[in-house]
Amino acid sequence: MWRRKRWLLGLFGALVVVGAYWGIRWLLDPERALRQLVAAIEQKDIDRVYAMVLDEEKEKGLTKDQVAKALEVLFYRHGQVYGEVLGLHQKADRWAKAYIHWWRIEGGQKKPLPKARRSGPTVIAELHLFRPPKRWRWQFSFTRFVWFVLYVNHSPAKEWVQANPSLKGDWGKLRKMMRSWTKEVMGQWGIKEVFPLPVMTKMRGRMVVFWGRWEEEEEE
Repeated sequence: MWRRKRWLLGLFGALVVVGAYWGIRWLLDPERALRQLVAAIEQKDIDRVYAMVLDEEKEKGLTKDQVAKALEVLFYRHGQVYGEVLGLHQKADRWAKAYIHWWRIEGGQKKPLPKARRSGPTVIAELHLFRPPKRWRWQFSFTRFVWFVLYVNHSPAKEWVQANPSLKGDWGKLRKMMRSWTKEVMGQWGIKEVFPLPVMTKMRGRMVVFWGRWEEEEEE
């Protein structure tokens, strides 16, 4: 009788451990967080989107109104939008990066979102997910998301070249103009800074993020 009880207790303990393991994996899964974020943007749920913004960006002054304004101009003024995740890459232990095609829905069909540059079938976005130390949930950098959408899809490089043909092929100067234009547009929404990427390095065969230390990036 005692042996049977011990066996049942052991089985129960094993099930608890296995359940806890898979529960934690589910909770910390960046793909799950990405799906939730894309759904929140599609549903125009600004409260949920803002809840997933990095605490560090909020501490720097990023407000819910600024998030709503940026999404309205980039997406919602064109109607219902749909996010098609192209891939998710785990860059480091607490850092994942995804690429997403954004479409507008018209008559139940996907249609390209308007954009200034011809590359790709519709607007593409790069999205950085982070899980900083002592935080159980994934958060994302809204400022980097907006920066990429503007810089890659909407900067009017073609218009500049048409107005000044000497710029054709001068990608160094064009990229500088594109950065200045993107910074100016974000500034109109009250967004003054773009969150810097954290430092990461390879340790014991895996990439590790050093949160609170930031890469030196090109001056924007």
